[in-house]
Amino acid sequence: MKLQNLLSGFEYTDTCGLPDIDITALAYRPEDTKENCAYILLRGIKNDTKKYLPFILSKGPAVIIHDRDELDTGGITAVRVKDARAVLAFMYSRLYVPDIEKLRFTGVTGTNGKTTTSRLVYSILRKSGLSCIYFGTGRIEINDTRISPGFYSMTTPDPDVLYPALRRAIDCGCTDVVMEVSSHSLALGKVAPIHFSRAVFTNLSPEHLDFHKNMDEYANAKLRLFNSADVGIFNVDDKYSDMLIKRASCAAIKVGCLEIGDVNIHAPEINGLYGSSYSYVTDNCSFIQKLRLPGAYNIYNSALALCCAISLGIPPKTAKAAVSEVSYIEGRMEKVHTAPNIYIDYAHTPAALEAALRLISASVQKRGRIITVFGCGGERDREKRPLMAAVAEKYSDAVVVTEDNCRNERLTDIFRDILVGFSGSAHKIIANRERAIEYAVTTAKEDDTVLIAGKGHEEYTIGAGGILPYSEKNAIYKALKLREEGNNKRHEN
Repeated sequence: MKLQNLLSGFEYTDTCGLPDIDITALAYRPEDTKENCAYILLRGIKNDTKKYLPFILSKGPAVIIHDRDELDTGGITAVRVKDARAVLAFMYSRLYVPDIEKLRFTGVTGTNGKTTTSRLVYSILRKSGLSCIYFGTGRIEINDTRISPGFYSMTTPDPDVLYPALRRAIDCGCTDVVMEVSSHSLALGKVAPIHFSRAVFTNLSPEHLDFHKNMDEYANAKLRLFNSADVGIFNVDDKYSDMLIKRASCAAIKVGCLEIGDVNIHAPEINGLYGSSYSYVTDNCSFIQKLRLPGAYNIYNSALALCCAISLGIPPKTAKAAVSEVSYIEGRMEKVHTAPNIYIDYAHTPAALEAALRLISASVQKRGRIITVFGCGGERDREKRPLMAAVAEKYSDAVVVTEDNCRNERLTDIFRDILVGFSGSAHKIIANRERAIEYAVTTAKEDDTVLIAGKGHEEYTIGAGGILPYSEKNAIYKALKLREEGNNKRHEN
């Protein structure tokens, strides 16, 4: 594509003369620079890529796109724009998917419930016979076939992954896109070129405040999604929905149980860890929806998904059947073992951890102990660490604090922040996550319930040495083997 077309609509200054050149590749990471590519020089959140400029120039890019007052590119064409990051996603979308209008987009945003809600929408669309691409936390798939690379950890992909994947989706005949849309991706403009047919709001509670600074800024990032959508579907029982609805430019469909909406959840019956049922009621249709997914929060997730799919023209009967067939969402209150009951859950916020533990507490009803294993990510949300501890202590008989993607932060500092939240002594620190799981599993009695929170579906761990392979389930299976070996020895004696 011509450079002028890639930059169409953006103010720019050609500092060395804008040549009439074709661009066949883009890059914004130094290691991805190729000869004759267009390189977008970003002001990084943590690392400014300007320091790599000599290396970048040595690779022979055709042009450098930047937003600096001055930049010496050694004679290589330099084009100055107002905001290089704002240009980035549009350049990728124009190069890879100039026919992006062939796709219908559904985006799901919120602090908790994004994965389950988006997964349910995707399941409904697939059951109705539509060809879809799905973007979820740690997973990209086309028509149920995973295409995401190993150690993929994003919620919403960066532009160099997102737009080539959309190209692949169109080439595979996809008509629909279902994606989780994170607040980071909205704030950084990753999805700015996309117009969403439907946007779904699940809820909002404190998270990512190391990035957004405060809840107002966090909520404003979410608002961007609804200002680029035709229709928004809102959980009106969440207090932030009113602000979003009032300020969003899209039409609104309200879904509520406590508050009256356009879609109303009536007569919810919650059977703890074993599912639930409720009446889905609108002016035009009503039916009883049965869920195999556990927890009251999945009543909301499923109702939002049903509303979204039905508003897209899916017959209610098809939507209802698709939702009732989903027995679990990977890494979301997923049962791994019975006697002792062992669950893994992605809960990594105080609200999500409390929802999971309240569900377990209501289900076990004092039959055995509740043992919780959790940690907090490094270089992220220090404020939530003691809150996580307080929640774990409130609902658990024993708590094991361990690592969870410490990144480049010292574990001792993370643990120090967590420990502030404990008021008693029913907790133990075991830094190594596999050893922590081993302790919890091998010391649990058959009627105990173990919740291992924080990583869920993730297949990696992030430490000071980078990303390494890791599986929560494999760690549990190893611990169960040791438990069985220990039981056998006791029986032999």
